[in-house]
Amino acid sequence: SFSRTIAYPEKGSRGKGQVAFGKIELSDPKNKNGTLMLPLVARHGDDIVPSFILTAIIQNEKLKLDDITLQLPPAVAHAQILIGNKYIIPIDLSGQMKLYEHAAITPPLYKTINATKLTLAHSDSPEVKKLQQDLEDEFQSLSNNLIVIGLDRAHDRHITLNSGEKISLSELITRSIATIQSGRFIEQWSLTGRLLSFALIILLALKIYQLKRRQVLIWGALLTFLYFSACIFIFNSTLTWNPPFTALALFAALILIGLILPYSPPHSAGTEQKKSEPIDGEGSA
Repeated sequence: SFSRTIAYPEKGSRGKGQVAFGKIELSDPKNKNGTLMLPLVARHGDDIVPSFILTAIIQNEKLKLDDITLQLPPAVAHAQILIGNKYIIPIDLSGQMKLYEHAAITPPLYKTINATKLTLAHSDSPEVKKLQQDLEDEFQSLSNNLIVIGLDRAHDRHITLNSGEKISLSELITRSIATIQSGRFIEQWSLTGRLLSFALIILLALKIYQLKRRQVLIWGALLTFLYFSACIFIFNSTLTWNPPFTALALFAALILIGLILPYSPPHSAGTEQKKSEPIDGEGSA
């Protein structure tokens, strides 16, 4: 069931413009797990209507509302929104998309420009022309990208992410649109998963420590390659990832320790043969 939108303006005041909602009545921006959720579709009377984020993407792609398809279980395994044949957006059963904090959707992936710099776009001053060269990419992006205009001052950043970072509503909308456009619905491994992977690395290190020193480097490099190959496979299958730097540093440290430690060959359990003298009963004749 979808959340319901707040009241729409009267039809006479809308003209031919498309109406999109920005807030949902009685909605909480975070769910019970503290995850930031963003409404993409909601119910208004008997209609399913798009949010500001969804409407912006539709208009940027020069599509119509008829090009949006909403798929829900049991027809599909997971609820999702299809925009034409270009975007597939995962949502929950209330029509909300999770904000993927680990999707790497931050500048410079998308360009940002403030109002002061924007005033430099039309000037013949030699000093300003010099500054314009540094902003060439930002100015160029205005001609071929969807543009989000909003306040991003320090006191406007009142939305706190799980990482502790504070962002504004403008930044939240921009990140959400960039996430949808890029398809980077990326999660980080859970803390339990990361700890288990580090424990696996340590267990592998204890095994290679039993080898000769010249074999530690070979097996250590091979296990490092296999570990990160498995991480890539998991990422391609589930779009979940584990930050590589910690694991790489742990592998490097354990290999280095293995090369420095003195080699102790494993003890072999030998069999002792007891020699016995033949015993003559009464002596020999």
